[in-house]
Amino acid sequence: MRRSGFLVLTASALAASCGRQVTPDRSGSNASGLNSGQMSVKFDVQAPFNFSSYAYAIVFNTSGTTQTPEAFGSQNNYAGYSFAIVVGSTTSGVQAAAYQFIPPSNNPSGAPTAIPLVIVSGQLQFYPNTNGQGTEFNVIFDRSITNGITTPSPLPSGTATPTPSPTPTATPTPTPTPAGASPSPTPTASGTTPPQDIWYFNFFVAQPLVAGSSLQIIDSLGAQGGKDATYQSMALDTTQVFSGPTFYTQAPGSAGHPSDPAAQIVGGTISNNP
Repeated sequence: MRRSGFLVLTASALAASCGRQVTPDRSGSNASGLNSGQMSVKFDVQAPFNFSSYAYAIVFNTSGTTQTPEAFGSQNNYAGYSFAIVVGSTTSGVQAAAYQFIPPSNNPSGAPTAIPLVIVSGQLQFYPNTNGQGTEFNVIFDRSITNGITTPSPLPSGTATPTPSPTPTATPTPTPTPAGASPSPTPTASGTTPPQDIWYFNFFVAQPLVAGSSLQIIDSLGAQGGKDATYQSMALDTTQVFSGPTFYTQAPGSAGHPSDPAAQIVGGTISNNP
């Protein structure tokens, strides 16, 4: 395995530059219509998504440490990998799923395995074409789905891998859950630590997963794309309302970034309602 941009995923998983940043807009009270406890992530690429060739992932560090999840994760022992939302093609169509990262038992600093998180209907909503150009999707999720996330502990040898739960079918336009209706919270696994208030993040484009292989990251928000280990995301304070931040990569397609515009990350927007 080359020491660049690899994450080990389960066989049933989805084939799934520090540029200018805009300060979050905290003037609103409802974070663009989000219900309390929800976060929204918009993911933008240079050309229409190619879900048959790539998987698109948002990776968060919810552990309370300040590390940004890096594409070239082996450079810092994959610090900051807590959980991810991965959008990619499945036998049921293009879907989004959530995963927890667990390092291998025989190498705690090695490439982590992504274990599917169990979610209920409404906790993860995927909207595939929010700008009408095929270059932006939006995922809205209840932050409670991260309650099973720990500061990663080694995965015991021989542990069976759960099958991911089906993701709700996408609808044409975002429709927030009606006021007063809240999905059942995801129970916190025994011995786990709930996510902390300050999160860090990165966006990845990767080659689709082949069963039993690794996921190869080919682009990220960092200046060196899939080989970057220096990107520092802004901190997301999940106790605050914000509509933004909006952020951009620098010179997509330049050295270190893929040549295919469908794999070039342009940037995105993250919003939150505590």
